[in-house]
Amino acid sequence: MALVLAIIIFMGLAMALQTRAVLVTSLGQQLDQRSLATARAVAAQGSELVLTGNLYGLHQMLLDMQASGRDIRYIYIQDSWGRVLSHTFNGGFPVDLLAYNQLPPGKKESQQLLLTDEGVIHDAAVPVFGGQLGVVHVGLSEVGLRQAVFAATTRFVIMITIFSILFIVMAYMLTTILTRPIRELVGATRAVAQGNLDTTVTVSGHDEFGFLAASFNRMLDSLRRSRAEIEELSNLRSELLDRVVTAQEAERRRIARELHDDTGGALTAILLRLKALEDKVQGEKEVARSLAEIRAALGEAMAGLRCLALELRPVVFDELGLTGALQQIARDYSDKFNLKIHLAARGVEKRLPPKAELAIYRIVQEALNNVIKHAEASEVSILLEPRGEALRLIVEDNGRGFDPEASAYRKGLGLFSMRERAALLGGKVIIESTPARGTTIYVDIPITA
Repeated sequence: MALVLAIIIFMGLAMALQTRAVLVTSLGQQLDQRSLATARAVAAQGSELVLTGNLYGLHQMLLDMQASGRDIRYIYIQDSWGRVLSHTFNGGFPVDLLAYNQLPPGKKESQQLLLTDEGVIHDAAVPVFGGQLGVVHVGLSEVGLRQAVFAATTRFVIMITIFSILFIVMAYMLTTILTRPIRELVGATRAVAQGNLDTTVTVSGHDEFGFLAASFNRMLDSLRRSRAEIEELSNLRSELLDRVVTAQEAERRRIARELHDDTGGALTAILLRLKALEDKVQGEKEVARSLAEIRAALGEAMAGLRCLALELRPVVFDELGLTGALQQIARDYSDKFNLKIHLAARGVEKRLPPKAELAIYRIVQEALNNVIKHAEASEVSILLEPRGEALRLIVEDNGRGFDPEASAYRKGLGLFSMRERAALLGGKVIIESTPARGTTIYVDIPITA
């Protein structure tokens, strides 16, 4: 609309200027013709008066001729010697006017434009009786011409303005009608971009907009079906993953219990029998030494078995909760791998739901395993505290770091298991790492979980 309106205004102004120029030229030519016609009439009517010397009648005739045309600024008659016989000037004849538009001998008429303080004057000179009785000068002013041109130009500009206003109104109405389906479609696309697939677009006709709206509605139907299928698959996946994690933890508890009770009990019995056998063969030093070595090796195996059972399901987890379990795992990894671990758990004195505690514990355990295997770090900081409506866990190390966008790391099972455990509780995991600058893991789990 702005472009078309600008074109209309430009064309209107150009036409107005062109019309004004044509009017000025045409009316100027008319003034020239009128000045010559008036001069001829004065020369024809005044020849007898000049010949008889009737200056009074000649003056009255000039005044009557001037009064017959409102554009006639002056009329004066010179005799053959160049003297002014009569004129229409009230305050005396301007002598400087005699220097302009002199009629050469033998020429029938002459015209010249005079630039004066009052504007442009069209001066016409016509001989009286072939020039023997003198010359008639008639001057027509362009004041009336300019007024006529201004009035015509003003009317033309007013017409252009009215036409432009009508065009704006009509174009706005037409544009509103034409763009209404597009605006509705744009609104629907924005709603879809925000995740709202329940919107629809009204099919207003059988034109291109109608076909586009119908295609958009079909696309929305397809997206809704796809979203429903994806949500169903996601729910099934989450349920299956929850069952797998639950079964895995149950299996860990069972194995830990069997290792502690059955296998640990059997090894303890063997250890006691070895001790009794060692007491019986005190006289046999070689046999006693071998039995002592076997008993020591068996003790180390029992200690390793106990550590394995604690990793599978730490007893302190059931007794002291999440904070105690984190403190235990921090001490174990610190002693076992010579790793300096800083643990701060604030605002989690109350017990959390078992699944939330278990997920956080396993995430910390997996993060520490990654630090031991890959990071080559000397210090690790663990922070656990509530922030708003979520429980925030931060695990930060000073290791060598990595590129989180690298495909080898994005497909890692350890990081994947962290994300899956958090996702089961409606949480998320964010990993920030830079090569040679360490790694930071942010875990947010809703407290309601």
